[in-house]
Amino acid sequence: MFPLDEESVYLSPIIDFDSREVLAYKAGKDVKMDKKMLMLDDLEKIHGNKIKGMMIQSDQGVQYQNSRYRERL
Repeated sequence: MFPLDEESVYLSPIIDFDSREVLAYKAGKDVKMDKKMLMLDDLEKIHGNKIKGMMIQSDQGVQYQNSRYRERL
């Protein structure tokens, strides 16, 4: 979360821990699930088959425990 004058912006990135490259991300004024799902769509579009077998670690926030997110992985 990045606080601004009167609002906050939430950043949700997927980062390669080896290279530190940001593989996909979404930013917005809320933490709704649609942004997480769009982030996964972007990851798949950009990296295709290279993400097969990829391990994702999260902060275990409520969005990442959502059944739609978990099933998508």
